[in-house]
Amino acid sequence: MDTSIEIDVELGTPACSPKRMEGILKPLLLSMKLFGVYHDVYDVSSVSPSIETTWRSNRKRKTLNTVLSRCYSLAVLILVWANLIRFIITFQLNDARLAFRIALLVWTGFVAVGCLVMFVVCEMMTHLRAFYKHWSELYQDAGCVTAECVGTRLNRTALIGTVAGWIFLCMIMVSILFLDFAADIEFVQLIIRPFHISTIVHILVLFLMFHTCGVYTFLVLFVIVLCYLVKSSFDKLSSVLEKNIKNSEIGIPSTLDQLRRIHLQLCRAVSILDRSVRLLVATEYIINIPLACFIVYQLVTANEDTIMVVVDLFWMTTNIMVIVSVTLSCARVHEAVGITIISNLIDW
Repeated sequence: MDTSIEIDVELGTPACSPKRMEGILKPLLLSMKLFGVYHDVYDVSSVSPSIETTWRSNRKRKTLNTVLSRCYSLAVLILVWANLIRFIITFQLNDARLAFRIALLVWTGFVAVGCLVMFVVCEMMTHLRAFYKHWSELYQDAGCVTAECVGTRLNRTALIGTVAGWIFLCMIMVSILFLDFAADIEFVQLIIRPFHISTIVHILVLFLMFHTCGVYTFLVLFVIVLCYLVKSSFDKLSSVLEKNIKNSEIGIPSTLDQLRRIHLQLCRAVSILDRSVRLLVATEYIINIPLACFIVYQLVTANEDTIMVVVDLFWMTTNIMVIVSVTLSCARVHEAVGITIISNLIDW
C-alpha cells in the first residue's frame, strides 16, 4: 500500500495523516524485539498521535504483549551480562589463544553495554518516545511541507536495512560454525568454559553466540537507519526550498518563514534523538576502535595459524565497517542540519 503523503506547497495541507515512526521502522524494530534489545512500554497501536492527552496517558496503555516484551528484554539483559561475567571469571593469561579470548571478551562487553543502553532508552519517555512524539507532531502540522518523505521510500529503506542485517548475521553465523568445526578441541573448550564439553552445552553456547551476533548487528543498524531517516527529511526540505526559490519571481519564496520553522522543528527532532543515539555511538566507538587496533596489532606481531588469521581479518573488517558506517551516518546528519536552509539562500 502506498503510504506516501502528497503536499500542497502553497497551502501546506497534507493529503493524508502522517505515519508513525514505529510504523516506518517496523521491520527493524520487530527484528530487534526478536533479539530482546527493544521493547514497547505501552501499546503503540492504540495510540493516536493527533491527540495530546493520549500521549500523556501512554504509560497506562499496557497490554499483555507489552508486559511480555519488557520481561523478555529484561531476561535478555540478564543473560548477556551473565555471559560477560562468565568470560571475565574464566579469563586466564596463559590461554593458548589469548588474543582471541580478549577480542571475544571485549565484543561481549559491547553487546552487554548496548543491551543496557537500549533497555534504559526504551524505558525513558524523554528519549525514543519523545522523538516519536515530536516526529508525529511535526508531520501532522498543517504547514509541514516535507511530510511526503514519510512514505514508501523510507519504509523501503528500513526494510532493505533489515534484510541486509539478516544477511550479514547469516554470514557471521556461517563463519562461526566454520570456525567451530574447523578448530581443534581446545577452541571448543575456550568458548564453553567453565562448562564441561557436551553436545547440549555446545549447542546452547553456539545459540548464545548467534544471539549475541544478532544484538550486535541490529544495534548498529538501528543507529544507521535512524540517521538516514533524519537526513532524508532534511534533504526533502532542501529540495522543497530550492523549488520554491526557483518558482518565486523575486527569488525569495513566500513560504520562507514556514520552511524555516520546519527546519527548526527538524533540528529539535535531531536534538531529542541525540539523547539516545549518542549513548549507542559512544559505546560503539569505545569498544570497536580499540578492538580493531588490537586485532591489527595481533595480525602484525603474532604467528597464528591460518584459521585464526581468517577470523581476525573478518573481525577486523567488521569493526572497521561499523566504525566507518556509523561515523558517515552521523556526519551526514550533521551536514544536512547546517546546509539545508543556508546553502539554498547562498546559491540564490
